[in-house]
Amino acid sequence: TNLLSDCQMIATGVFSPLKGFMDRETLACVLDENRLPEGVVWTMPIVLPVSKKIADSVLIGEIIKLQSAQGETVATLKLSDKFQYNLNNLAKKWFGTTSLKHPGVKRIDDLGDHFLAGPIKLISNVPYENNLYEINPHQCRSVFAHKNWQHVIGFHTRNVPHRAHEFIMLEALEKTNADGLFINPVIGSKKKGDFLSTAIMKSFKVLLENGFYPKEQAVLGSLFTYSRYAGPREAIFTALCRKNMGCDFFIVGRDHTGVGDFYGEYSSQKLFDAIGDIGITPVYFDTIGFDEKNKKYVSVDSSSNIRTVSGTQFREALLNGEMVPDWHVRTSVQQELLSLLDTGEKIFCE
Repeated sequence: TNLLSDCQMIATGVFSPLKGFMDRETLACVLDENRLPEGVVWTMPIVLPVSKKIADSVLIGEIIKLQSAQGETVATLKLSDKFQYNLNNLAKKWFGTTSLKHPGVKRIDDLGDHFLAGPIKLISNVPYENNLYEINPHQCRSVFAHKNWQHVIGFHTRNVPHRAHEFIMLEALEKTNADGLFINPVIGSKKKGDFLSTAIMKSFKVLLENGFYPKEQAVLGSLFTYSRYAGPREAIFTALCRKNMGCDFFIVGRDHTGVGDFYGEYSSQKLFDAIGDIGITPVYFDTIGFDEKNKKYVSVDSSSNIRTVSGTQFREALLNGEMVPDWHVRTSVQQELLSLLDTGEKIFCE
């Protein structure tokens, strides 16, 4: 599904200016310079790995069908290049590590070192859960135009919203003086233990329905791509996708799109600064915690009296049918998640 979701993201313009899967030259350029060969900033390899057997069986110029697990043709690819690439070198440049404990490295290691490249043509959308919320760049820009939003701030997440997220979103709206907030969770596949897309979308719906966001200032739409866990590279990539959706500001947390301790706390922000103007303005945030004494959310560095949000603690509480304090995750969101568990619905990736 990941590779088919890439097809859909390319075809609908979320990955603009990409027209297909990368050839060897484009991949090398992205890995070494964070740019496409024509000079446009792009940090994320978008590649089509296949087995040696498949690579050997296809010819340059051939039209190849890309099918779902059910055998339905989702897209076609006109083969412009096929190549082999050393996976250790690829992992080191892409993820900054060759450790198989990194979920992104593990994924490419499982898929193999032969790649097909070429422009794709979408035949039909990929069937998947929660596509009800999906919004493509054309639709998204139409919504913003209809609302007369000139300046929009994008928010990327792969989690259900906790109170620090809420604080950051409202603070960003105020800081940038944007007309609206585009909440755009990623709902493609994730690693074991991450929240499933139903849990994420329903949690945000609870916040919207309970009037948490300023009236008429928030839009919720999902992004059908998967988490690469690529730290700084993915931070820029997620910003470029939101630029294509029509946002001109983008929220970047301290360890944006990282995993474990593979990336430094400020490495994403440093890469934004090093690359310079990418056509969307990052809005940086430190880790936010709760100041119990003054009952407010603040940067963790600003005081020693701060309680921080622990994702692990929250997951454990949910699985035990318990709740964490409201300052951590809103009670209404927790009730929604517990009611999903009560009806036998899974809320975590297995």
